[in-house]
Amino acid sequence: MFGSQAQANRLVSITENVINDKNAKFQGVVKVLIEDLVFAPDLMSCEHNTNPAKVSRLKRIFNTEGCNRSDSSNFIVGDIRQDVLSEAMRLSNLTPEDLRGRKEPRMLYLPRFQYIQCASGRSRVKALLETPQFGPWWTVELYCGLSPKTFDIITEDYLNEGRHSHGHICERIVYHRSKDPTEERRWWARLTKSAADILKRVLKHPSLSPPFLRLIMNIPGLREGFEIGTWHKIIGAKCDEEVIRYMEFTFDFWVKLMGSTEALSFVDSEDVREFQLRVPGVSQLDFHYLATLVMSGNAFKRLTDESKRNDLIIRMKDIKYLIPSIYTLQKDFKYLRQCTDTLKRLLNGKNKPPFTAQTLAYDAFSPKTPSGPDCLFYERMKRLYLFIMQDLVELTGEWPRLEDGEGPPDRLVRLPGSWYRLANKAVQLGFQSDEIIRLASENPDEQVALRALYDARPVSTFEYNASELQDMVTSIVGEFSRARNRSSDGYESAFTTTGVGEPIGRRCGRQYSGAYQHDRWHFDFARFSCPTSESMDITSLFVRKSVFHAFWRLDENEENKSGIEPEDEPMPPPETQSISSENELMHSQATAAGIEVCDQSMSDQQNRTAAAEKAKVNSKKERSQTNSEGLGATATSHAVI
Repeated sequence: MFGSQAQANRLVSITENVINDKNAKFQGVVKVLIEDLVFAPDLMSCEHNTNPAKVSRLKRIFNTEGCNRSDSSNFIVGDIRQDVLSEAMRLSNLTPEDLRGRKEPRMLYLPRFQYIQCASGRSRVKALLETPQFGPWWTVELYCGLSPKTFDIITEDYLNEGRHSHGHICERIVYHRSKDPTEERRWWARLTKSAADILKRVLKHPSLSPPFLRLIMNIPGLREGFEIGTWHKIIGAKCDEEVIRYMEFTFDFWVKLMGSTEALSFVDSEDVREFQLRVPGVSQLDFHYLATLVMSGNAFKRLTDESKRNDLIIRMKDIKYLIPSIYTLQKDFKYLRQCTDTLKRLLNGKNKPPFTAQTLAYDAFSPKTPSGPDCLFYERMKRLYLFIMQDLVELTGEWPRLEDGEGPPDRLVRLPGSWYRLANKAVQLGFQSDEIIRLASENPDEQVALRALYDARPVSTFEYNASELQDMVTSIVGEFSRARNRSSDGYESAFTTTGVGEPIGRRCGRQYSGAYQHDRWHFDFARFSCPTSESMDITSLFVRKSVFHAFWRLDENEENKSGIEPEDEPMPPPETQSISSENELMHSQATAAGIEVCDQSMSDQQNRTAAAEKAKVNSKKERSQTNSEGLGATATSHAVI
């Protein structure tokens, strides 16, 4: 007993000493040339003692997704002597405030033959050197004069960091919070200072924290997908209501699939990786793939009751939207933020009031009720968001993700005509603000017409009759109205297809350019609100519908189903669209197996499963990661290192 107490006291002392030492010695976040870094435990450069397999994997990530050195979870912890730091700051023309007080880290240049000792990061830095399209530097969380014991403990934690995801660390922190403060502090010590600061903000957030913790604490399989670095952007984006709806949708989905809250403990990270972004109640390919996993025992391995597995497969037929997770939320947030930022700019211009997008929208809504947001407000807000989605590139000036082989576009800008149309649509839906009135009153067509008149006859040489000028402008604007909306590449887009549909890797995050060009014309509220009939697979248009439902909710109306959705209509993919070879394989095998899952009994499902097993359709689905939005990379999504 005495020995156990002594050991506990020792752990308390070690943990508190590490945290106190880190807090006292923290200097800030800087960029440092790779040649100025050496790595524990041997304090050698990244050219020595690296893991070739790990380096090769990281190179593939960097080449396909970009190098995200701006995410705090990817920072390298480094220690430097005080005299070296002082000289480096002099050479770099920096002050202590520059290290701590800037959003964008500054470059710190070290004196010759002086180095920063790093507790981790050797493999990622080596991989970066072998991908020369990125600059030869890394972001360092810098400390000055850490004690040897503290540095060794941090190094040991980083050597073991692959065993514990951010979600697992978060769950352990919350679990021990009221039970064992010593263990809680030890888990906090596994995080970098920046990551710990972000997690503290999440846990203290009055509206985001409860639904977030409900996911983390109740569904073990979701923890691996939690990436702390994304959440400071989620908190700062002020779109709380949308993110909360997504998290509530995620929890309700997994309860619906598993049959009860108690059964959520059967969900592990491998199950989430296989199930997320599939929709077995609409896509026959997805149902066939997931049913095979469940019946073979490769999914939900701890669920040993055969009858409960059969019940789970039956419940899969009720899944009518893409299966969500914390991982997909973080990816889809990149799309959400473009929409909510556009709405906030429409309502308030460049001002950034400390309110959420929905709060600002309700404040600008004219026919609001004293009791708060009602059905009319939510419907009008959803219609406004769909209008934003239709013109998102032209409103934001940001190009979608590039298709395979597609080159980057010329410089994009926000189009005044798109903002003029959006403002008038907002007025039509009942939204009013000073910025909306300003945008709706400034017809850019008139400005273009007036500029054309003066370009054709410069004022230095000619002049127009002032009484006739407005009539001429009006006449030219009238000619503009003769233009017609461009159709969608010559074919009607559908939610489903009898061929191979949207690959798994394209079902979350920002849109691809091809999908944007042919789907944007079909973002219709009435059409989105109708149930989607089962077919072989889903299209990119269904992905937008599903993402929209996760953030804003759709009330599907069975009575309006007929005549809206062309069932089983093949979707000709864009010329540049990438089709996964595995989807093609699944399609051919599913066709050979004669999949007909609309109104089949449970025995038919089992027969299909047996046929699938004979066909050996039991492969893992390769999940494409989205592009990184790191410094030095042109991509915009988060790369996990």
